[in-house]
Amino acid sequence: MVVAALTISAFAGFRFAFHRYGRSLTDTIASYEFLNASERFSTLRALRVGDTNAVFDDLEGQIDTSVIALRAILDDYPTVENGRNYTNLLRRIADYRATFPNHDNITNMDATVTEILTQIKRER
Repeated sequence: MVVAALTISAFAGFRFAFHRYGRSLTDTIASYEFLNASERFSTLRALRVGDTNAVFDDLEGQIDTSVIALRAILDDYPTVENGRNYTNLLRRIADYRATFPNHDNITNMDATVTEILTQIKRER
């Protein structure tokens, strides 16, 4: 009887956790896609009305966010499978930012991205 109760409890717990995790994962994916669609929509709308400065600001802001995320991945998982590709991309972004400096409206973000890209360039 105890074994049956434990088995049923374990099964019910696993089923609940699986459904809970599945909803959480779906919510995360939906939020990510919502953000991507919103950014793309803003960029396309700015392109259509000829506001290229807004397009550059949007795209460079997205790159800044990616720089922070990629560096965090490299710091937390130095042996990540595609780490070399991530580092090479960050170096190319550093070269781009050296040619076309971007100053984000968020001072902390701009300073963080500048620091990350400076470190990446020194690691060559």
